Amino acid sequence: MRKDGYFISLGAGKNQIPLIHKANALGLKVISVDKNDKAPGFHFTSIKIIESVHEYRKLYKSIGEIPLIYPIYGVGTRSFGKTVYSASYLAEKLKLPGVKPNSLKIFDNKRKLKEFLEKKGIKVPNYYNWRSNSLMAKTIAIISYPCILKPSFSESKKGIELFYNKDELKEKLNKISPDDSSYLLEEFIEGKEITVLGLVQNQTFHLVSISDKITTTYPPFIEISHRLPSDFEDHSGEIKIICQSIVNLTGIDNCPFVAEFKITNSDEIYLMEVKPEVGGEYLADYLIPQFYGYDYFQNLIKVFIGEPIETKAQKSDRNLKKSHIVFFAPPENKSKLKQISPFEVEPSENLFFRENLKQEGDTLLTSQGNHSRVLVLGIETKKNISHEEFDKSIRERISVKFES
Repeated sequence: MRKDGYFISLGAGKNQIPLIHKANALGLKVISVDKNDKAPGFHFTSIKIIESVHEYRKLYKSIGEIPLIYPIYGVGTRSFGKTVYSASYLAEKLKLPGVKPNSLKIFDNKRKLKEFLEKKGIKVPNYYNWRSNSLMAKTIAIISYPCILKPSFSESKKGIELFYNKDELKEKLNKISPDDSSYLLEEFIEGKEITVLGLVQNQTFHLVSISDKITTTYPPFIEISHRLPSDFEDHSGEIKIICQSIVNLTGIDNCPFVAEFKITNSDEIYLMEVKPEVGGEYLADYLIPQFYGYDYFQNLIKVFIGEPIETKAQKSDRNLKKSHIVFFAPPENKSKLKQISPFEVEPSENLFFRENLKQEGDTLLTSQGNHSRVLVLGIETKKNISHEEFDKSIRERISVKFES
């Protein structure tokens, strides 16, 4: 392991702290960047730069003006969007491991990304274009219902809509421009959902975890549970092949990797989303280390500084333990959080994480997607019960009340 060197952390907020701590644990001194001079991560850093993480040219100039006594070994973030671009720019300029800016561009637009991957043989839901009002009528006639319309640039499930018939879809499409690149119109795939986390190093995809994902039945399909072990562990070989193909086709390297898939009753695997990012949902922070004992963020730092990683999460005995991240979402449309009752943990359980995401009295809009959730628990059991029974037991023991 390299010693006496710096790691640049783009961000010093709460969510960036795990990355900062692991850099310190590996013997690196941290240069943190954040526009908030009171960001909590600054308490654990050697050098502070008060600047927006999106101002990559200013950051490059500022870093060059610091009289550093050791070399810089890596730069990284666990954020998304523009911050990932800043990390890419700095890695290229400073000749550090990281994704090349040109490889990131294709991930900007979900529609263009799926069009590209589908042409290269990756199975994705059928998607539809409408280049004029006349072609829109044809699209409405041939598309399978229900269908999904989602913003091409959205995060956290915002803006996803489900249409059950021609009239509903026509009314919506008439309100947006023909073939608007801001939207992705695609068929709705019936199936079970999984989330795949991995790390890419030296152009090789390394699988970290496959977890089952449960969402609300209503759009925008808010995520309400993530579970280990997955019911689809026996699909890991095919999933690794698909993910490695995505790495090869897009050219991403030395980065995190998160993807979402749907698996149908006929065992067809459809790619729903993919990004060279850490992803959220408390998987890397809590679920993976709790279930596997795998230090995701330590290995992510190793990716960013070019050190060999542990290539596989240790297997847990699936017959002894089930681990869940459980979210509580409001009813569809608009409501207000009234009350969250105490939660009683059973002797066979371990509550390893809890966070209130909203306060009593907060107004909630499910159109805001995952941001409308009110509470999250991380909990595991050694009982020999199914995932569904465990989830039901948890929800029966805590009362979350809403009012219209």
